Amino acid sequence: MAAAMSSEREREPALVTFLVTVSGVTLFGIGAAFWGLVAGVVAMLALHGGKRAVAAGK
Repeated sequence: MAAAMSSEREREPALVTFLVTVSGVTLFGIGAAFWGLVAGVVAMLALHGGKRAVAAGK
């Protein structure tokens, strides 16, 4: 977790992941841990549009 928080680029998606997981939301019988990861990935893609994957491919 410390590695994610050291990069400003990843702070907001990490916070979204944490908050959704802590909320305890359950949808369709699937727990908060799963939805936290989904929310974090969606937040990362929404904020950065996959730029990291392009940079890694160079």
